[in-house]
Amino acid sequence: MAMQPGTSIKLSETVDELFAKRVAAGRVTVKDIHEDLLVVSGWVYRYRDQGGVIFVDLRERSGILQVVFERAESEELLTLADTLRAEDVILVEGKLRKRSDDAINKNLPTGSVELVAHGLSILSKSKPVPIPIEEHEEPASEDHRLKFRYIDLRTG
Repeated sequence: MAMQPGTSIKLSETVDELFAKRVAAGRVTVKDIHEDLLVVSGWVYRYRDQGGVIFVDLRERSGILQVVFERAESEELLTLADTLRAEDVILVEGKLRKRSDDAINKNLPTGSVELVAHGLSILSKSKPVPIPIEEHEEPASEDHRLKFRYIDLRTG
């Protein structure tokens, strides 16, 4: 099921109102855990479907934050999250929680927390990227990298 930009589910306010309330996703820590909903926005960097739980690494200028979409929260929200792919631009409203000790990622400043999504808006859908952006994907040929140099520069 392809979703169009502007598709939103379970947001507490309009996208414009929430956009004004967003926080820097790459700067949240355990100290930021409270009962209030947080709002973050950025690009989908990585996507992992664990059957009933979808993990999205949200990337923006301040860093990366793991967002969790759980079936227990909302089947409809999980279905929308299942349409996300790399480089889609999203806005997420949710509650921050501490990760379990075995799930902490010491390589990220935000590695001790994750955002449990309560609402999602797809702001922009990305076309498939012609060369791999993530470091763990197989690199493209040199000719192909030169053709898409503007993307290759992002890989590092």
